Amino acid sequence: MKIIVITKHYVKNYGSVLQTYATQELLKRNKNEVIIANYVLPQSAGMRYMDVVLRKHTSRLKRGIFKIILLPTMLRWEKVFGGFLKKYVNVYGDPAGDCAALERELPEADLYCTGSDQVWNPQTNGDLQPPYFCEFAKEGKERVSFAASFGVKQVDEKYKAALKSYLEKYSALSVRETSGVRMIERMGMQAVEILDPVFAAGSEFWVRFAGKRKIKKSYVLVYQLNSSKKFDSYAKWASEKLGKQLVRICTRYDQIVKNGKSVLIPSVEEWISLFYYADYVITDSFHGTVFSLLFEKEFVSIYPPKFSERIENLLSMVKLEDRHVAEDDTPELPKNKIDYKEVNKILENERQKTNEFIDLILKDK
Repeated sequence: MKIIVITKHYVKNYGSVLQTYATQELLKRNKNEVIIANYVLPQSAGMRYMDVVLRKHTSRLKRGIFKIILLPTMLRWEKVFGGFLKKYVNVYGDPAGDCAALERELPEADLYCTGSDQVWNPQTNGDLQPPYFCEFAKEGKERVSFAASFGVKQVDEKYKAALKSYLEKYSALSVRETSGVRMIERMGMQAVEILDPVFAAGSEFWVRFAGKRKIKKSYVLVYQLNSSKKFDSYAKWASEKLGKQLVRICTRYDQIVKNGKSVLIPSVEEWISLFYYADYVITDSFHGTVFSLLFEKEFVSIYPPKFSERIENLLSMVKLEDRHVAEDDTPELPKNKIDYKEVNKILENERQKTNEFIDLILKDK
Protein backbone atom coordinates (compact mmCIF):
# COMPACT_ATOMS: atom_id res chain seq x y z
CA MET A 1 0.00 0.00 0.00
CA LYS A 2 1.17 3.52 -0.80
CA ILE A 3 0.63 6.16 1.89
CA ILE A 4 1.22 9.89 1.45
CA VAL A 5 1.86 11.80 4.68
CA ILE A 6 1.80 15.56 4.98
CA THR A 7 3.39 17.15 8.04
CA LYS A 8 5.83 19.89 9.05
CA HIS A 9 8.97 18.05 8.00
CA TYR A 10 10.77 21.14 6.71
CA VAL A 11 10.78 23.19 9.94
CA LYS A 12 14.32 23.79 11.20
CA ASN A 13 13.65 22.08 14.48
CA TYR A 14 14.77 18.78 16.05
CA GLY A 15 11.26 17.77 17.12
CA SER A 16 9.83 18.38 13.65
CA VAL A 17 12.25 16.14 11.76
CA LEU A 18 12.16 13.44 14.44
CA GLN A 19 8.35 13.23 14.50
CA THR A 20 8.39 13.06 10.69
CA TYR A 21 10.82 10.15 10.73
CA ALA A 22 8.90 8.35 13.49
CA THR A 23 5.60 8.74 11.60
CA GLN A 24 7.16 7.30 8.47
CA GLU A 25 8.58 4.29 10.31
CA LEU A 26 5.38 3.55 12.25
CA LEU A 27 3.30 3.53 9.07
CA LYS A 28 5.77 1.35 7.17
CA ARG A 29 4.55 -1.79 8.94
CA ASN A 30 3.35 -4.56 6.60
CA LYS A 31 5.83 -3.25 4.02
CA ASN A 32 3.79 -0.15 3.20
CA GLU A 33 5.45 2.49 1.07
CA VAL A 34 5.35 5.83 2.91
CA ILE A 35 5.94 9.09 1.07
CA ILE A 36 6.35 12.44 2.83
CA ALA A 37 4.76 15.19 0.74
CA ASN A 38 7.27 17.99 0.20
CA TYR A 39 4.87 20.77 1.17
CA VAL A 40 6.54 23.91 2.49
CA LEU A 41 4.56 26.89 3.75
CA PRO A 42 5.52 29.72 1.35
CA GLN A 43 6.31 32.10 4.23
CA SER A 44 8.70 29.53 5.71
CA ALA A 45 10.61 28.68 2.55
CA GLY A 46 14.34 29.33 2.29
CA MET A 47 15.54 32.76 3.37
CA ARG A 48 11.96 33.94 3.95
CA TYR A 49 12.07 31.84 7.12
CA MET A 50 14.59 34.31 8.47
CA ASP A 51 11.89 36.98 8.34
CA VAL A 52 9.75 34.75 10.57
CA VAL A 53 12.65 34.38 13.03
CA LEU A 54 13.24 38.15 13.03
CA ARG A 55 9.62 39.34 13.03
CA LYS A 56 9.99 40.97 16.47
CA HIS A 57 12.56 43.43 15.04
CA THR A 58 10.61 46.20 13.33
CA SER A 59 13.63 48.31 12.38
CA ARG A 60 14.87 47.61 8.86
CA LEU A 61 18.45 48.27 9.99
CA LYS A 62 18.19 45.79 12.87
CA ARG A 63 16.66 43.17 10.62
CA GLY A 64 19.48 43.65 8.13
CA ILE A 65 22.15 43.28 10.80
CA PHE A 66 20.54 40.18 12.27
CA LYS A 67 20.17 38.60 8.83
CA ILE A 68 23.93 38.83 8.41
CA ILE A 69 24.46 37.39 11.90
CA LEU A 70 22.00 34.55 11.33
CA LEU A 71 23.18 33.50 7.86
CA PRO A 72 25.75 30.96 9.20
CA THR A 73 23.01 29.53 11.44
CA MET A 74 20.66 29.13 8.47
CA LEU A 75 23.36 27.30 6.53
CA ARG A 76 24.04 25.00 9.49
CA TRP A 77 20.30 24.33 9.90
CA GLU A 78 20.11 23.22 6.30
CA LYS A 79 23.01 20.83 6.80
CA VAL A 80 21.71 19.40 10.10
CA PHE A 81 17.99 19.08 9.39
CA GLY A 82 18.14 18.77 5.62
CA GLY A 83 20.89 16.17 5.98
CA PHE A 84 18.86 14.09 8.44
CA LEU A 85 15.80 14.14 6.17
CA LYS A 86 17.88 13.20 3.14
CA LYS A 87 19.44 10.27 5.01
CA TYR A 88 16.37 8.84 6.74
CA VAL A 89 13.13 10.23 5.30
CA ASN A 90 11.42 9.62 1.96
CA VAL A 91 10.57 13.24 1.11
CA TYR A 92 9.09 13.16 -2.38
CA GLY A 93 9.69 15.64 -5.17
CA ASP A 94 10.50 19.34 -5.31
CA PRO A 95 9.11 21.71 -2.65
CA ALA A 96 5.47 22.60 -3.33
CA GLY A 97 3.59 25.57 -1.88
CA ASP A 98 -0.06 24.75 -2.61
CA CYS A 99 -2.49 21.96 -3.42
CA ALA A 100 -2.19 22.38 -7.19
CA ALA A 101 1.58 21.92 -7.06
CA LEU A 102 1.22 18.88 -4.78
CA GLU A 103 -1.28 17.30 -7.18
CA ARG A 104 1.19 17.70 -10.05
CA GLU A 105 4.18 16.53 -8.01
CA LEU A 106 2.84 13.53 -6.07
CA PRO A 107 1.90 10.06 -7.33
CA GLU A 108 -1.55 8.71 -6.56
CA ALA A 109 -1.75 6.91 -3.21
CA ASP A 110 -4.07 4.47 -1.47
CA LEU A 111 -4.21 6.48 1.75
CA TYR A 112 -3.60 10.16 2.57
CA CYS A 113 -2.50 11.03 6.08
CA THR A 114 -2.15 14.32 7.93
CA GLY A 115 0.75 13.69 10.27
CA SER A 116 1.78 15.05 13.63
CA ASP A 117 3.00 18.54 14.67
CA GLN A 118 0.91 21.72 14.78
CA VAL A 119 -0.47 21.24 11.29
CA TRP A 120 -3.90 22.57 12.24
CA ASN A 121 -2.78 25.65 14.16
CA PRO A 122 -4.02 28.70 12.20
CA GLN A 123 -1.89 31.02 14.34
CA THR A 124 1.48 29.47 13.53
CA ASN A 125 0.46 28.68 9.94
CA GLY A 126 -1.07 32.08 9.20
CA ASP A 127 -4.45 30.46 8.40
CA LEU A 128 -5.99 27.03 7.91
CA GLN A 129 -3.78 25.62 5.16
CA PRO A 130 -5.72 23.31 2.76
CA PRO A 131 -2.71 21.04 2.05
CA TYR A 132 -2.56 20.07 5.74
CA PHE A 133 -6.10 18.73 5.32
CA CYS A 134 -5.06 16.59 2.32
CA GLU A 135 -7.11 18.76 -0.06
CA PHE A 136 -4.72 17.74 -2.84
CA ALA A 137 -6.04 14.14 -2.71
CA LYS A 138 -8.28 13.01 -5.53
CA GLU A 139 -12.02 12.82 -4.85
CA GLY A 140 -12.98 9.66 -2.98
CA LYS A 141 -9.52 8.89 -1.67
CA GLU A 142 -9.40 8.05 2.03
CA ARG A 143 -7.97 10.57 4.49
CA VAL A 144 -6.84 9.99 8.09
CA SER A 145 -4.96 12.01 10.68
CA PHE A 146 -2.15 10.63 12.82
CA ALA A 147 -1.52 12.52 16.09
CA ALA A 148 -2.28 15.86 14.44
CA SER A 149 -2.24 18.95 16.65
CA PHE A 150 -4.15 22.23 16.85
CA GLY A 151 -1.54 23.51 19.32
CA VAL A 152 -4.20 25.53 21.15
CA LYS A 153 -7.19 24.76 23.38
CA GLN A 154 -9.61 26.55 21.05
CA VAL A 155 -9.40 27.99 17.54
CA ASP A 156 -10.91 31.36 16.67
CA GLU A 157 -14.61 31.34 15.78
CA LYS A 158 -13.89 32.57 12.26
CA TYR A 159 -12.10 29.30 11.41
CA LYS A 160 -14.68 26.85 12.74
CA ALA A 161 -16.94 26.45 9.70
CA ALA A 162 -14.01 25.81 7.34
CA LEU A 163 -12.33 23.55 9.87
CA LYS A 164 -15.44 21.40 10.17
CA SER A 165 -15.82 21.11 6.39
CA TYR A 166 -12.22 19.91 6.09
CA LEU A 167 -12.38 17.40 8.96
CA GLU A 168 -15.67 15.85 7.79
CA LYS A 169 -13.77 14.37 4.84
CA TYR A 170 -11.62 12.19 7.11
CA SER A 171 -12.53 8.55 7.77
CA ALA A 172 -10.51 8.45 11.02
CA LEU A 173 -9.24 11.28 13.19
CA SER A 174 -6.54 11.11 15.84
CA VAL A 175 -4.92 14.00 17.67
CA ARG A 176 -2.26 14.21 20.36
CA GLU A 177 -4.06 16.42 22.90
CA THR A 178 -7.21 15.96 24.94
CA SER A 179 -8.29 19.48 23.99
CA GLY A 180 -8.11 18.48 20.32
CA VAL A 181 -10.47 15.56 20.91
CA ARG A 182 -12.93 17.87 22.68
CA MET A 183 -12.73 20.45 19.90
CA ILE A 184 -13.56 17.85 17.26
CA GLU A 185 -16.36 16.37 19.37
CA ARG A 186 -17.96 19.81 19.67
CA MET A 187 -18.13 19.82 15.86
CA GLY A 188 -20.14 16.58 15.97
CA MET A 189 -17.32 14.21 14.98
CA GLN A 190 -15.26 11.61 16.78
CA ALA A 191 -11.52 11.57 17.40
CA VAL A 192 -9.11 9.59 19.53
CA GLU A 193 -6.13 10.86 21.48
CA ILE A 194 -2.92 9.00 20.70
CA LEU A 195 0.76 9.47 21.42
CA ASP A 196 3.06 11.74 19.48
CA PRO A 197 4.89 9.43 17.01
CA VAL A 198 8.22 10.08 18.76
CA PHE A 199 6.71 8.58 21.92
CA ALA A 200 4.93 5.82 20.06
CA ALA A 201 8.22 4.62 18.54
CA GLY A 202 9.58 3.95 22.06
CA SER A 203 12.94 4.48 23.74
CA GLU A 204 14.72 1.50 22.14
CA PHE A 205 13.97 2.94 18.72
CA TRP A 206 15.92 6.12 19.61
CA VAL A 207 18.74 4.70 21.76
CA ARG A 208 20.48 3.39 18.63
CA PHE A 209 21.15 7.00 17.61
CA ALA A 210 22.82 7.95 20.91
CA GLY A 211 26.33 6.67 20.17
CA LYS A 212 29.16 7.13 22.64
CA ARG A 213 29.10 9.62 25.48
CA LYS A 214 30.97 12.83 24.55
CA ILE A 215 30.63 14.89 27.74
CA LYS A 216 32.45 13.01 30.50
CA LYS A 217 31.20 15.02 33.50
CA SER A 218 27.64 14.66 34.78
CA TYR A 219 25.52 17.53 33.49
CA VAL A 220 22.24 19.39 33.52
CA LEU A 221 21.03 19.75 29.94
CA VAL A 222 19.20 22.89 28.79
CA TYR A 223 17.10 22.77 25.63
CA GLN A 224 15.38 26.14 25.27
CA LEU A 225 13.34 27.35 22.29
CA ASN A 226 12.08 30.66 23.68
CA SER A 227 14.36 33.47 24.77
CA SER A 228 13.92 34.28 28.47
CA LYS A 229 16.33 35.76 31.01
CA LYS A 230 14.28 34.20 33.81
CA PHE A 231 14.70 30.79 32.21
CA ASP A 232 18.46 31.36 31.93
CA SER A 233 18.67 32.39 35.60
CA TYR A 234 16.67 29.36 36.68
CA ALA A 235 18.90 26.99 34.69
CA LYS A 236 22.04 28.48 36.26
CA TRP A 237 20.51 28.25 39.75
CA ALA A 238 19.39 24.64 39.21
CA SER A 239 22.78 23.44 37.94
CA GLU A 240 24.48 25.00 40.97
CA LYS A 241 21.86 23.50 43.29
CA LEU A 242 22.42 20.06 41.77
CA GLY A 243 26.19 20.50 41.70
CA LYS A 244 26.44 19.59 38.02
CA GLN A 245 27.83 21.21 34.90
CA LEU A 246 25.32 23.20 32.83
CA VAL A 247 25.28 22.14 29.16
CA ARG A 248 23.17 24.11 26.69
CA ILE A 249 21.98 23.02 23.26
CA CYS A 250 22.24 26.21 21.20
CA THR A 251 19.92 26.23 18.20
CA ARG A 252 21.63 29.39 16.85
CA TYR A 253 25.27 30.44 16.82
CA ASP A 254 24.53 33.77 18.51
CA GLN A 255 23.25 31.87 21.59
CA ILE A 256 26.85 31.04 22.53
CA VAL A 257 26.74 34.06 24.90
CA LYS A 258 24.14 32.34 27.12
CA ASN A 259 25.21 30.63 30.33
CA GLY A 260 26.51 27.06 30.36
CA LYS A 261 28.77 25.00 28.13
CA SER A 262 27.46 25.56 24.60
CA VAL A 263 26.86 22.77 22.11
CA LEU A 264 26.29 24.69 18.89
CA ILE A 265 23.57 23.33 16.60
CA PRO A 266 24.42 19.64 17.06
CA SER A 267 23.46 17.02 14.51
CA VAL A 268 20.13 15.32 15.14
CA GLU A 269 21.94 12.21 16.35
CA GLU A 270 24.09 14.30 18.73
CA TRP A 271 20.94 16.02 20.02
CA ILE A 272 19.48 12.62 20.93
CA SER A 273 22.78 11.64 22.56
CA LEU A 274 22.82 14.76 24.74
CA PHE A 275 19.43 13.80 26.18
CA TYR A 276 20.37 10.16 26.59
CA TYR A 277 23.45 10.88 28.72
CA ALA A 278 22.07 13.88 30.67
CA ASP A 279 21.60 13.65 34.44
CA TYR A 280 18.88 16.29 34.52
CA VAL A 281 16.98 18.24 31.84
CA ILE A 282 15.49 21.74 31.87
CA THR A 283 13.37 22.55 28.83
CA ASP A 284 10.50 24.61 27.44
CA SER A 285 10.11 22.23 24.50
CA PHE A 286 7.45 19.57 23.96
CA HIS A 287 9.88 17.15 22.35
CA GLY A 288 12.50 18.04 24.95
CA THR A 289 9.98 16.85 27.54
CA VAL A 290 9.20 13.77 25.43
CA PHE A 291 12.84 12.66 25.23
CA SER A 292 13.33 13.34 28.95
CA LEU A 293 10.51 10.88 29.60
CA LEU A 294 11.67 8.35 27.00
CA PHE A 295 15.15 8.23 28.53
CA GLU A 296 13.80 8.29 32.11
CA LYS A 297 15.44 11.55 33.17
CA GLU A 298 14.73 13.81 36.08
CA PHE A 299 13.54 17.01 34.44
CA VAL A 300 11.73 20.33 34.69
CA SER A 301 9.42 21.75 32.03
CA ILE A 302 8.99 25.50 31.90
CA TYR A 303 5.96 26.30 29.78
CA PRO A 304 6.61 28.57 26.78
CA PRO A 305 4.62 31.84 26.50
CA LYS A 306 2.55 30.40 23.62
CA PHE A 307 1.24 26.95 22.72
CA SER A 308 2.04 25.27 26.04
CA GLU A 309 -1.11 23.13 25.83
CA ARG A 310 0.69 20.06 24.50
CA ILE A 311 3.29 20.04 27.31
CA GLU A 312 0.60 20.61 29.93
CA ASN A 313 -1.48 17.78 28.45
CA LEU A 314 1.53 15.45 28.38
CA LEU A 315 2.48 16.05 32.01
CA SER A 316 -1.12 15.54 33.05
CA MET A 317 -1.31 12.24 31.16
CA VAL A 318 1.74 10.80 32.96
CA LYS A 319 0.71 12.39 36.28
CA LEU A 320 3.82 14.55 36.53
CA GLU A 321 2.26 18.00 36.86
CA ASP A 322 4.85 18.80 39.54
CA ARG A 323 7.52 18.81 36.81
CA HIS A 324 6.16 22.13 35.59
CA VAL A 325 7.95 25.13 37.10
CA ALA A 326 6.84 28.69 36.35
CA GLU A 327 9.58 31.20 35.56
CA ASP A 328 8.27 33.76 38.04
CA ASP A 329 8.23 31.29 40.94
CA THR A 330 10.84 31.32 43.69
CA PRO A 331 13.43 28.90 42.29
CA GLU A 332 12.79 25.34 43.38
CA LEU A 333 13.20 21.80 42.12
CA PRO A 334 10.56 19.09 42.33
CA LYS A 335 10.84 17.39 45.72
CA ASN A 336 10.23 13.79 44.67
CA LYS A 337 12.06 11.62 42.17
CA ILE A 338 10.04 10.37 39.22
CA ASP A 339 8.61 6.88 39.58
CA TYR A 340 9.28 5.68 36.05
CA LYS A 341 7.71 2.30 36.73
CA GLU A 342 4.34 4.06 36.96
CA VAL A 343 5.09 6.47 34.09
CA ASN A 344 6.05 3.60 31.79
CA LYS A 345 2.83 1.73 32.62
CA ILE A 346 0.84 4.75 31.47
CA LEU A 347 2.94 5.17 28.35
CA GLU A 348 2.66 1.47 27.48
CA ASN A 349 -1.13 1.69 27.66
CA GLU A 350 -1.09 4.80 25.46
CA ARG A 351 1.32 3.09 23.06
CA GLN A 352 -1.11 0.20 22.76
CA LYS A 353 -3.94 2.64 21.92
CA THR A 354 -1.71 4.23 19.29
CA ASN A 355 -0.87 0.86 17.74
CA GLU A 356 -4.56 -0.05 17.68
CA PHE A 357 -5.28 3.16 15.78
CA ILE A 358 -2.49 2.37 13.29
CA ASP A 359 -3.96 -1.11 12.78
CA LEU A 360 -7.39 0.47 12.24
CA ILE A 361 -6.30 2.89 9.53
CA LEU A 362 -4.16 0.27 7.75
CA LYS A 363 -6.69 -2.58 7.97
CA ASP A 364 -7.81 -4.06 4.64
CA LYS A 365 -6.00 -1.39 2.65
